[in-house]
Amino acid sequence: MWGKSTAAILLGLPLSVGLIGLVALLWPGQHNQLVLPWLLMVFPVWIGIMAATFLFRSGKQA
Repeated sequence: MWGKSTAAILLGLPLSVGLIGLVALLWPGQHNQLVLPWLLMVFPVWIGIMAATFLFRSGKQA
């Protein structure tokens, strides 16, 4: 349980920021108008990643 929680919290945030960052870089259009929506999308993606880590059987797999 602690392994999954640690993986969810400590590794989920950099993963979500990285995913949103890549999508934001590849998104067409002006980047200065889309900064706030992309920043706001990090939190729901992080929550989704944290929830998905509890689907693994052990902390090592997560």
